[in-house]
Amino acid sequence: MVVIKKKRMEKLILEISDILNSPIGTNEIYGISQPNLNGRIEIMRIENGVNVKILELKTDIDKDCEYCLNKYKQEIIFKDGERQFYQKAPKIELDPFESFTIDEKHRKIDLSDMIRQEIILHFPTISVCSTHCKGICPYCGKDKNMEECNCKEEVVEEIKPLAALKDLIK
Repeated sequence: MVVIKKKRMEKLILEISDILNSPIGTNEIYGISQPNLNGRIEIMRIENGVNVKILELKTDIDKDCEYCLNKYKQEIIFKDGERQFYQKAPKIELDPFESFTIDEKHRKIDLSDMIRQEIILHFPTISVCSTHCKGICPYCGKDKNMEECNCKEEVVEEIKPLAALKDLIK
């Protein structure tokens, strides 16, 4: 049974006593609406706790362009990510950064570390403000997106470190 709940989470802390009292396999979908973070997650009751699956999350982060060094907002959208939150620490020793537990006293889980890790995993490899960014001139330092410069680019001679091997093969 899937239940959709629209609860406002305080600092990504979610009260889960209802699902902990439900049979194994029960699903609930929660909407996340935080400043700079929106999306949906699914929580499923498992044998020793709950499984949290990100259905979709969207956030904007402030980045510096690697080409022109200007600040810009990078939109990050991801539709994956899954973690288990256990009522008691598992008997099998897990990585402490991957092991999440339920606050049994308050019957709450804190999703902030899980979501933080997922956002970092979805950072772009190269952060650029646009696909057409020209960057800065390596000689005068002007932003080529704003103005052209008169610097002439030096032609760098191509270095072929294995060129001598060609003569040895003959």
